[in-house]
Amino acid sequence: MTMSRMMLTQLISIDRLQQVQDQFAVATGFAAILVDYRGKPVTKPSGFTNFCTTIRLDPERQQGCFTCDAHGGFQGAIAGEPHIYICHAGLVDFSVPLMLGDDYLGAMMCGQVRLSDQSTLLSILPMPAGRPRYDEHFSALRADVPVVTMDRVQAVADTLNDLMNTLIVEATLRGERESSESSDDQSQLGATVTKLPVFAAVDPGSAPRVAIDILRGAFSDDDLPRAVLTVCEHLDELFVDHRSRVGRGLLKQAEDDIFMLTKETHPDAAQEVSQRISASRSKAQSHIGRFEAQKHLEGLVMCVYAIMERQQARRSRTVVDLVNRLERSPTCFLTLQSAAKFVNLSPHHLSRVFKAQTGSTFTDYVTRKRIDRAMFLLRYTDQPVLRIANDLAFKPANYFSRVFKAYAGVTPSEYRRAPGQDATTKILEDTA
Repeated sequence: MTMSRMMLTQLISIDRLQQVQDQFAVATGFAAILVDYRGKPVTKPSGFTNFCTTIRLDPERQQGCFTCDAHGGFQGAIAGEPHIYICHAGLVDFSVPLMLGDDYLGAMMCGQVRLSDQSTLLSILPMPAGRPRYDEHFSALRADVPVVTMDRVQAVADTLNDLMNTLIVEATLRGERESSESSDDQSQLGATVTKLPVFAAVDPGSAPRVAIDILRGAFSDDDLPRAVLTVCEHLDELFVDHRSRVGRGLLKQAEDDIFMLTKETHPDAAQEVSQRISASRSKAQSHIGRFEAQKHLEGLVMCVYAIMERQQARRSRTVVDLVNRLERSPTCFLTLQSAAKFVNLSPHHLSRVFKAQTGSTFTDYVTRKRIDRAMFLLRYTDQPVLRIANDLAFKPANYFSRVFKAYAGVTPSEYRRAPGQDATTKILEDTA
């Protein structure tokens, strides 16, 4: 990830950005503002609470808001997805990173709400040094801040992420098309549902194919864990002997297969998948590392399920929906009580049904998913162990080490240093 020299307003007009932001705030009831990579506002605030508006009008307090916006946006850019956190004033915010390839353009900062479920574990941004105390007036304003569920925050964050990605992709492709037309009057370049942009394979020869029948079954059965596992097993074949990077073209067949299966089983999601593939293929890199490849292919699969879930919002949720949500975010439900609320069952009933359908207790299942994610991050990134523990809601840190060793047989640090993990360093060198 790099800080872009291009401003987002060079791709999308400030008027259009302001219009989208204003409409989003009205439709969702969440505050929103677009900031650059430094956390400085680009648009005018939309839907701000009186509490936050008052803070930002105070020169002594507003710097804490700018610092939060910069830090929260950057964390989202590192993860490549919306980042939900508690700001320095104690409210729940989230950032949607705005990326052009590997360039970080800025972020859409949203939130200014309180959670109805106070047991939800979120990262807390550090308090600014010398932060002024809040008097009774501020306390009264804070009491008027809207209270929402964590489910709603996550759903709104995912929706805005999809919207902003689509705007950036469309703007990028429109610019490329206009440039092409002005230079040599070539065919228009664009992302459509029925035709994907061509990407020349960097590594010629026969490449392993994704298990198309298994993936089709997973799509038809709404089985996200099986779909993700199929993608991971395919990448295991591509990155044989833990090679650090492979030709970007080797992902083309898997992308095409996922796209065609989406059209076949979930056609309403095909446009979004097409646009994500187009955005990925427009990047300049000729090679890709395992971490980036898995994030990309998993993202294609997960966006299908996210769209499907939104379309089925009115029906009763099932254990399948719960399992799919945990696959997308293994820390979204850390307690049986919060999961039971999601599926509208009693904790006791959910415990029995979950064990019958998955063969595992709810606690063991969630812990296993978090450990699996930790293994992936330890193996293919250089993220500090403490940060991985915190992001996966293992607190305190020594608890993470104990649980990890119980599942993996070694500590997190030992796992990272084990033979066969050397690819991590090489990946980072190649992507720097």
